[in-house]
Amino acid sequence: SLTGWWRASYSASPWTGTASAGTSGSNDLTEATNPPAAGTAVNGLNPADFDGTNDTLNFGGTLDTYGAALAFSGWCLFYCDTLDRTLIYSAAASLNIYPGSPNFIFGVGASYVQRACSASTWTLATWRYTGSNLQVGINEAPGAAGGGSTTAYSTAMVLTDPVVISSGGSFWDGKILEIGMSDTSLTDQNFTDIKSYVNSRYGLAL
Repeated sequence: SLTGWWRASYSASPWTGTASAGTSGSNDLTEATNPPAAGTAVNGLNPADFDGTNDTLNFGGTLDTYGAALAFSGWCLFYCDTLDRTLIYSAAASLNIYPGSPNFIFGVGASYVQRACSASTWTLATWRYTGSNLQVGINEAPGAAGGGSTTAYSTAMVLTDPVVISSGGSFWDGKILEIGMSDTSLTDQNFTDIKSYVNSRYGLAL
């Protein structure tokens, strides 16, 4: 059972995430300001297409929904039109997740971990905070066991701020087919299953 799981089929404004198996309705994505447009369908499913200027969306609830035990995981299936843009942001927790140039970065406070990332291609980014380290992966499970990257991090986070897709002065520029947050440290096998699922659902070969 996964929390905060949205998978594409874009619907009209005011936009909300489409409920999926294992999803809590209160954790669906909801409109914040100026919702994204509908992108060109991939295997019959329309992504949410952010314009890189002022589109933002909120995860329902706050980061403590996903990290009550100081552990959480996430993933996003995206197509990045422009690198160096914010994907997920939470001010109070100093949480920043963004595709940079040339690396996808998962950071909390001054600590961060990164993995090579490219624009103009569908990509599955994965991240995991275990309570003792940060881990990230691109088209793989996060962390050393999954072939990704890891760094130590054990400082307690402030877990009271809404989690936002795209915020601040560097708005997300690209398309999202699926995004999820879980309030546990998902296993490498969980991430392998997620990758298999998105490849099948969207006709990809990541």
